[in-house]
Amino acid sequence: TSGQPDSVSPAGQTIPVNAPLGTNTLAILGAAERRQTTGGSATVVHLNYADAGGGTDTDVEEVAFPDWDGLLVNSSATAASNELRSNFALLNNAVPVATPASVYAITVPVDPTRKLVSITFADTDPSIRMFDLQAATTGAGK
Repeated sequence: TSGQPDSVSPAGQTIPVNAPLGTNTLAILGAAERRQTTGGSATVVHLNYADAGGGTDTDVEEVAFPDWDGLLVNSSATAASNELRSNFALLNNAVPVATPASVYAITVPVDPTRKLVSITFADTDPSIRMFDLQAATTGAGK
């Protein structure tokens, strides 16, 4: 919807995930903004698995998000790019740029022998923007 946020920054949110046994990957669509370092920005993701007693066990993974116009890092892959972006100094005219604006699919390994029920993001870097996430079964374990 126009005027509504289309992304979130990691700020301690817990997000339910409906991932069946066998799921081995969590993909997060996102990027960092206004980062001048080649390493991008990192946050911590807590993978919350159902345990036999009705509670949860947690694994912790650090994930790095490249700048939307920066270098790829870790397990990131460009999900979408656009060679035009708005230049507010030119009254929002789209102008070609030397480096395309991109978002990345950041992959996080998931234990396929346990049921992933939610993820919790650490309250870290507000420059990270996340647009979507998807649990999947990839590779030989399909």
